[in-house]
Amino acid sequence: MKSIFKLSACIVLAITFVAGTAMSAETREYQKLPAFSTKDLSGKLVSFDDVKGEKATYITFWATWCKPCMAELPHLQELYEKYQEQGLQIIGMNEDTAKKTAKVKKAVNQKKLSYPILLDPTAEVGKKLGMPTELPYGLLIDGNGNIIEKTIGFQKGDEDALEKKIVKLLGLETSTEESN
Repeated sequence: MKSIFKLSACIVLAITFVAGTAMSAETREYQKLPAFSTKDLSGKLVSFDDVKGEKATYITFWATWCKPCMAELPHLQELYEKYQEQGLQIIGMNEDTAKKTAKVKKAVNQKKLSYPILLDPTAEVGKKLGMPTELPYGLLIDGNGNIIEKTIGFQKGDEDALEKKIVKLLGLETSTEESN
């Protein structure tokens, strides 16, 4: 009798655990992006709400002295061009000091970046948004302002993983079948 009771208790606990795990995955609570304002390259004060994407936003914290950052920027430009019409916004949050604004503008022009570039010369916004000491630092944010994912660093291939996450967040279907 005791063995049947123990077995029943184990089954009930297992079912409760599995159901709880499945439920927590579906009802995952995300951290809300805190409100922030900073200047853009023209000196205009802008808030996140002024520049966020309709369905998804990716903020990259970068600096001109950061080689992985400079390697990431063209890939982000490609994603921006590809998915802007579907509701994606890319924001480049530059972390260079105020004395380097001319260098930032030059880098933006050389890389032909057309997404918004915001300046964070004292890293105030970066600190508010949890930026570590390593760059680039990225935040993928949904249309409701929830931080879906945080990324640190960049190496070749990271852009493909990011694109998959963006496509999912935008609700776009991808076909694995090749057209003949």
